[in-house]
This record gives sequence, structure tokens and C-alpha cells, in this order.
Amino acid sequence: MKILMLTFRPFPFKKPFADSIRFVNLNKILKSQGNQVTIIAKNDHLKFGQKEINSQKVYFLPALNLPFLGEIFLMLFSPFWLKKIISKEQPDLVFINSLIFFRLPKSTKNRSFKIQFDVMGLEHNESRMRSFSFRKLLASLQKMTEVKLLNGADFITTVNLAHQEKINQLTKKPVFVLRDAIDPKIFSKTQESQNKKNISFLFVGSLANHRLDDLFLVLPSIFKNLENFYFNIIGDGKDFDYYKNEAKAISPRIKMVGYVAQEKLGPYLEEADICYSDDWSKIGFPAKVFEYMASGKAVVVQDTPAVEEVISNGANGFVYSDAKELESIIIKLANDFQLRNKIGHQALIDIENKHTWDKRADELKEIYQQVFSLK
Repeated sequence: MKILMLTFRPFPFKKPFADSIRFVNLNKILKSQGNQVTIIAKNDHLKFGQKEINSQKVYFLPALNLPFLGEIFLMLFSPFWLKKIISKEQPDLVFINSLIFFRLPKSTKNRSFKIQFDVMGLEHNESRMRSFSFRKLLASLQKMTEVKLLNGADFITTVNLAHQEKINQLTKKPVFVLRDAIDPKIFSKTQESQNKKNISFLFVGSLANHRLDDLFLVLPSIFKNLENFYFNIIGDGKDFDYYKNEAKAISPRIKMVGYVAQEKLGPYLEEADICYSDDWSKIGFPAKVFEYMASGKAVVVQDTPAVEEVISNGANGFVYSDAKELESIIIKLANDFQLRNKIGHQALIDIENKHTWDKRADELKEIYQQVFSLK
């Protein structure tokens, strides 16, 4: 098939956001299956462009290199350029993963190709994370554009059953679950947790949406109970300075590492005994958990319906519902290296059996076979 993959980010990607990691891996899968894949990305200036990157054709849409205004500009003017590219390339499928391109289905009503909308999150569903002053208006606008794109697309792929259920309430179009995954070659199993003097606790992720508040609430008590407890926080974001100041007030055993590229996380995962993630999204799943599991680590994750689709409490990880339960689980794991190893071992087995990109390649192929046989 001839496929156009659209991203609202500049390409190649500079930082591994969840959507860009998924985009890159799906691109690899589609190319490996013999498809002719062309990428359409945002340019960093007001100029249309085209070039080959790693033997793959990439178009660059004119854009403003400004927050918010750049997105509005792309939303308004991208259909003009996209129609030209589509006319030239004559694709069988156009892959979209952003509301930025919500006008494309309407502008190509009499199309001969199919549109796939890949949903990692329902923006209007997460508007509670935004500024209170305009969240209702923002949520309304987001829902309107999401519904238009969901109903304008020919089919939808999404990351879990929780999303599938919500999307089915907004459209009658077919919705398929295609979870995120991990490449075991990048995150291979590290050494087993030992009955050692110090316990290393790890968080990896963007620091936003006050996502570590529950953890910081109980950290003073944890450090008081566990004199051998050390905590590495890897990531950056708008909450970095806030947590840095909070960490200073709690303990010198908290290290704010900052941003670390995905391919350089190995030493930190090697050192870690317990890995942590919140789940700030109502129905999302933190992709970093797959990285932890692929390294054979004991994971502690905030309990949501989406998390329960992957984490079986007490078997391949632990889930918590409030700060008190989080503290209890961390102390329990810190004091039992055999339990840490048992959990980490099962997590690795589940990754290898269920959550590799090779598995997703087979699932995506099946989805396309179903979609292109629909009348």
C-alpha cells in the first residue's frame, strides 16, 4: 500500500514524546511489511519543503515556529498543502494522530483513500488538567474537533480498551485497540534486584500536571522509615523547578537528574530496584511502564482501568489508589528483594509474550486486512 503518515511535530523528532515514539515504531512496521510510506511533518518556518531522510520521502508543511499560534496556523492552512500532496502521491491510506488535521476528512470528501485516526488520548477528556479559567471552553472546542475527526475518519486505532469504550460513545466508525509496546533490544533485562544495602527508586517521565504530588506527599515518611532509600527523578517539564525545591526540603537522597535520552536510560534502569509511575490521564496508560517491565523491574503504578488492562496487582506489578497505599507498597518492596525479583521476572515474561512491537506488527496487519475488506 501507499501510505501517508502525518505528524504535527518537526521530523526527525528531537525528543521521545509518547506520540513520536509510537509514530516511529509504526513507521518501521509499515515499511517492513512492504508498504511505501511517506511522512508529512511540520516545518520550522514558513516554507513548503521535501527531502529524503534515511531513504524515505518527507514533506514539510509551512508553519510558524511559535507555541499555540503555530498549531492554529497549521490547523487552518494544512488542508491546502495536504490536498496537493495527496493528489501527487495518490495514497491508499492517510494516517493521522493529531486534532491539528481535523479538517482533512471534510476537505477530501470524495476521496479514494482511507483515513486512519490513531488516538493516544482524548483531549477533551483531559481538559481538567488545563487552566480552570478556560477549561470548559477548551474542552468544548476539543470535543467538537475530536468528534469531527472521529466521524470523518474511516477507522480508528487506539491504545487500550478504556479509550475504545469512550470513543465508541462518540462515533459508529470501527475502533481497534493497538496498544503501545517496547523493543526488547533497547530495554533488555538488567541484573536482578539484590539484598543490598541501598534501595534505588526510579521515576522517568515529563514533569507536568503535578504528577508526582501523591508520591511527594509520602516521601518524608518513606525516607524516615528507610534510611537506605534513594530516589532518581529523570525528566524535565514545567514542574521541574517546583519538584526540585520540594526535593531539597525533603532529603538530599533525592536526585533531580533532568532529561535523559531514551537510549541512555540503561545505567539508571540497571541501578533501580523499584520503578514508579503515576497515571495522570483518566484513561491513558503510561508507556514508560513498558520500559520498566522490559528491564525486569518491580513497578508501582497508579490504579486506573487502563493500567489494570496490563498490570495484574501483585503478579507483574503493583497498583495503588491513594498516597497511603503507595507508601505501603514502596516500603513492602524495599524490604523484600525476593518479591521485587518475582514481580520483575513476571513483568519481563509478559512483555516478551504480549507487548513487543513485533506483536503489534501482526496486530496492525490484521486490522488493515479487516478494514480494507469492509464494503
